[in-house]
Amino acid sequence: MTSGPWAGRLLFVYPDTMIEWWTLVVDPPPVAGVPGDMYFKGNDEVASLLDEWGVEWLPRDSDEVELERARFGWRPLRGGVEWLPS
Repeated sequence: MTSGPWAGRLLFVYPDTMIEWWTLVVDPPPVAGVPGDMYFKGNDEVASLLDEWGVEWLPRDSDEVELERARFGWRPLRGGVEWLPS
């Protein structure tokens, strides 16, 4: 994230199992010792937050997969969800 209250932190974004629900995880978390998980419903709301926070997307090559495992690996990684096109 490049702007907003958590500039300089990592953000892991993935679709949840319910239609248009998203999980956003801030790392390091905003409150020490408390997971930085946030849940949002609505694609437009999530897109607005990502724009407001200046999110820069990383290409998902092997280095980023390792970073994802190291920082967010304790969460169960989900496959695709039915409500998103492949």
